[in-house]
Amino acid sequence: AIQPFVQISKTIEGTLEDSVNWDITKSVTPDTLNLFTGDSAAVKYTIDLNKSNTLGNISVSGVITILNPDVLPDGESNQAVATVDSVRDVFDGNNITNISCLAGATPFDLSPGSSTTCSYSYVPGSAITGENIATAWVLNRDGITTAPFVGSATLSAYDTTGTGEDEIVNVSDLLDAAGQLDFGPFDSDSSFVYTRTFECGDDSGDRQNIASIDETNDADTASVRVNCYDLVVEKTVDTEKIRAYSWTLDKSVDPDSLNLFQGDSAASEFTIDITRTGVDSGFVASGTIKVKNPSPISAEVFGVGDTLSLGGDVYAIVTCPGGSGPYTIAAADSLECTYTADVADATSGTNTATANNQNFSYDTTGTGTKTGLTPYTDTESVVFNGGTTIAYVDSSATLDDDNGGDAPSGLGLPNTTDCDPEAADVTTCQVVYEELYSCTEEGSNRNLATLTTDSTSTVLTDSAFVEV
Repeated sequence: AIQPFVQISKTIEGTLEDSVNWDITKSVTPDTLNLFTGDSAAVKYTIDLNKSNTLGNISVSGVITILNPDVLPDGESNQAVATVDSVRDVFDGNNITNISCLAGATPFDLSPGSSTTCSYSYVPGSAITGENIATAWVLNRDGITTAPFVGSATLSAYDTTGTGEDEIVNVSDLLDAAGQLDFGPFDSDSSFVYTRTFECGDDSGDRQNIASIDETNDADTASVRVNCYDLVVEKTVDTEKIRAYSWTLDKSVDPDSLNLFQGDSAASEFTIDITRTGVDSGFVASGTIKVKNPSPISAEVFGVGDTLSLGGDVYAIVTCPGGSGPYTIAAADSLECTYTADVADATSGTNTATANNQNFSYDTTGTGTKTGLTPYTDTESVVFNGGTTIAYVDSSATLDDDNGGDAPSGLGLPNTTDCDPEAADVTTCQVVYEELYSCTEEGSNRNLATLTTDSTSTVLTDSAFVEV
């Protein structure tokens, strides 16, 4: 029996595109600025252009023809149907899997004198060349084993199409609402640098910068984050004064004369009138001034001051750690000072604390040059009221009376609600008692009242006489 026989032939061609490609990258240093209001800082932008020739869309394709001939190689007539069990195509050692035959999927039959074609395509990783071998496996008469039939073609070069971008390009740089810069032309790899200064306040936030190639619209962005910070001044106000009291003492008796028979007795009524008058002086306003730095950078502070506006300006004495300054306040830290001011009277008004922050202009390396000062303030009210601390002088006193007998002794003041020790105005207290007399006390009877103040131990005395 004649074994099936086929003839294999094939074609191969390669195509590719040779493209000019431009890439643009943009960077900025530094990309984050931490500043105080009034500061400025410069950043450095770098734009890099890269030109490259790129081989793309590399493809290999062709046609495999499988023929079952009428006449066999020995000249005999071919009567055998060829059953193609599989078709394999190998290029550069790789199996090409994208094969499609007109006869359909394998296995398929070819009668004598008939043929079919199988198209194939392959995407190599590079523009490789070399021999391409196709193999058709045909079933033998036993229906089990197969015989290979081979055809080949050689790819020696690719058909090349020139594509891609322009050979010469220009660059536009959009500066986030601050205008546009133009650079170019460029015909090869290039790198260029420029600087830009940001002002804290007007430029706070994210400032985006876009560089693009005019001819290709390729673009890259670089953003600078401008963080603006402010110092915070907080103050307290405490008021104090001195309230000094003066006292008067007056003692009287009624009746001051008693006429009795032996064995008689009679009473006289003694009255002690006490007057206390308070006068305020020594008015002082004092408190703390805290300068807070909430930023991640240190602050240099000058001239921490405090001014009271009480009908006229009064400048307080301010004391801060480290002497007269300037003061360096570390990041997320604070400076706490105290102040005190003597004022003329209890006039109300306002109290303003001021701290001046040193501003800088920084170059791209972060080196700063001193510029101006930015003041920060806090204002609070100054009121001499119920919250005022009062230092009392002679606000109370002790009353002693040598009356003897039934009269009170060692009376402490105040001893009535009319003698409020914190009252500033005139307060009058009165002590009344009776003394019983008989003929055994014939003559002039002296009764002495003594008042001693608590702070200065001032002593006041007054006497009343009863003639028996």
